[in-house]
Formats: sequence, C-alpha cells, structure tokens
Amino acid sequence: MALPILAARAELRKQLSVFERLVRSMAMKDPVCCKLMTMPGVGPVVALTYKAAIDDPTRFRRSKDIGPWVGLTPRREESGERSVIGGISKTGDVGLRCALFQAANIMLNRGRANWLKTWALQLAEKCGNRNPNSG
Repeated sequence: MALPILAARAELRKQLSVFERLVRSMAMKDPVCCKLMTMPGVGPVVALTYKAAIDDPTRFRRSKDIGPWVGLTPRREESGERSVIGGISKTGDVGLRCALFQAANIMLNRGRANWLKTWALQLAEKCGNRNPNSG
C-alpha cells in the first residue's frame, strides 16, 4: 500500500525542484529582484512577491508610503484617556505582508550578524518581540 504513496511523493519532490529552479532563475534575471535579494532573509520568493505586489513603484510618491499600503504600520487604538500603539493593521496585500514577515523572522533568528539585524534586535528589545498574529 505504501509504494504508490512513496512514488507519488517522489514525483511531487521532483516537480517541486523544477518549480524552485524556475522561480530562482526568474528572480536572477530581474535586476530589481537581484537587488532585493542582497538583503538578509530575502530570497527569490520574497523578491518576486514584492516585485509583483508593488508592480509600478512610481504610483508611490515616497518609499515610506509602501509600508502603510502593505499594512505594516502600527495600529493605534485610542479611547478617552488611553492610547495603545501596537499590532499590524490587516489592510493591504496579505501575501506580501506574510512574505516580508517571514523574511524578517529568518533574518532575526537564522541570519548572520549585520547592521540590519543589530538594529532590528535593538528595536525588538525596546518595543517587545511580539507575534502580530496573537492579538
């Protein structure tokens, strides 16, 4: 009974490797993706996701406008005397937000030491290293 399942698994693994090579070659042919992949934690999938989501960068006046468009701005809750800043808004491109979140986690937890990782760890220590999906 296990032989057909193992054969199907082997075929799926073969197709996955073909797909991974295709994605990697697509990213390597694109100059924007190559530039994005120089950042720690950003691989071919994240670079292609970013490029596809942004599409035409000239529609944003400033690079700082992309974060809120994706939903990567702190959510602010105000009522009466209290003001709570935290979480990530649920607006924008979900796929891009997830890809960027995964790239940041890889950089923080598995990446080599560099200036960006040092800055991110200091920020996480200052603001708290919370999971945005928990709230």
